[in-house]
Amino acid sequence: MSKWVLITMLPLILISDYHNVGNPHQVNLIIGERKKQSSIVYFDQDSFLRYEMDAESNYVPDFSYAGYKNGEVPLPEVQAIDTMGPVEGDNTARIQDAIDQLGTLALYNKNVRGALLLLPGTYAVYGTIRLNNDGIVLRGSGDGSDPSRNTILLGKGNQPESRNVILVGNHEEATWENKLAGSESTVTSPFVPAGSRSLQVSDPSLYNVGDNIIVFQPSTTAWLESVNFGDTDVDDPWKPGQIDLYYNRFIEEINLPEQKIVLKTPIYDHLDRSLGPAFIYKLDRTGVKQNVGIEKLRIQIETNGHSDEAHAMNAIQMVGVEDCWINSVSALHFSFAAIDMTVASRISVVNCKGLQPHSLIEGSRRYNFNVSSQSNNILFQNCLATDARHAFISNGTSSASGIVFHQCFANGDYTTSEGHRRWSQALLFDNITFTEARSNNLLGLYNRGSYGTSHGWASVHSVAWNVAVPSSKRIVLQKPPGRQNYAIGCKAEITNIHQ
Repeated sequence: MSKWVLITMLPLILISDYHNVGNPHQVNLIIGERKKQSSIVYFDQDSFLRYEMDAESNYVPDFSYAGYKNGEVPLPEVQAIDTMGPVEGDNTARIQDAIDQLGTLALYNKNVRGALLLLPGTYAVYGTIRLNNDGIVLRGSGDGSDPSRNTILLGKGNQPESRNVILVGNHEEATWENKLAGSESTVTSPFVPAGSRSLQVSDPSLYNVGDNIIVFQPSTTAWLESVNFGDTDVDDPWKPGQIDLYYNRFIEEINLPEQKIVLKTPIYDHLDRSLGPAFIYKLDRTGVKQNVGIEKLRIQIETNGHSDEAHAMNAIQMVGVEDCWINSVSALHFSFAAIDMTVASRISVVNCKGLQPHSLIEGSRRYNFNVSSQSNNILFQNCLATDARHAFISNGTSSASGIVFHQCFANGDYTTSEGHRRWSQALLFDNITFTEARSNNLLGLYNRGSYGTSHGWASVHSVAWNVAVPSSKRIVLQKPPGRQNYAIGCKAEITNIHQ
């Protein structure tokens, strides 16, 4: 995959420039006069992309860093080292043994070890297949429904209860909260607007170019007060320590005389020193897994019907990962997610399908493509979701940002794709098409108030870009305190009323 950039979707058709949605009335699009470019992000006379900042230092974020290796290199083509076909009965241990054997090999070019190729056929899987080593690829022969030509992992049974069919990583020490001793500095810049890559810090001599650092903004009482404690309606207001911001970044440049570091990737919310200091520290990378891929297979979970929940919960879960990918995978009949991830950075999910979840249609279910906490710069591209409650969603609160859903499709939605709760930042829904929807609202960049557990402001600095919904269906767009959300070029009714 070549470098993915927002600029490739320009010039755009701007149907509405409306982005100050604090007014109490409904916003209706006027589809008549159309412009070639938006007034807030556009090409200048020298063909450079320009972003216009508003009075609160907000502008459309740069989303071009999402995906594997920040989208700067193609997904690797990894040589198959071992090949196997299915056998009668449970195939879990056979597949696991082959994967573990690959894990004993040395890393080679591009930090991979090799792929296990599963030949066409149906592989009964009663347990969980675990990818616990760097540089391992699990590859099938296709993700279609015909076992004579495709690889089908048939998830059977419910032991352990609510399991994953495939689990990547999950080391108990993988978290962005672990810092290397003696590596912390204070961010001394008075104000760093969202979208910035440059920070002044108290002691830049602690760092080297290429260091993996965390930018950490504690949610102090003053910071929470600046965002109205989440505007959580009748639920409890947000409390200090609940809405901390985390950005997993690498250092690109260091300027010692100016006490400045430059990050490889922007941050996606404002750092305002008057509301409490932010910090940076080197990440203790214990448990982080890299360069793991899953390709060309079908995960079909066996159930007792559309409302059954006594079966595997997720097709694929990734925990404690970076620079990994999932390509051309179809997943069916999960109750929670086709693909779920947490403690994840620079992940590409391309050409994947999350189809026909089997569960009750209520909370904590049918999040077909889900990003959870401590997740940055994730790309979902050319993905299809059906029968979802939340087809494309950030559920990771304030530690999730830079999440891109690009050229994706959803059919039969029961409710919205959205930032789900507690200050998810920089979500891009780009060229998303919704069809045959069961819900009036299909995309939400808004305040969820007392929904769930004090969800409050769920999306900030987020963009609906050329999103298409069926006639009479809507996008809900609202303005967070001191921040902005945007709808550009959408074929939809846009409202700031969530009902």
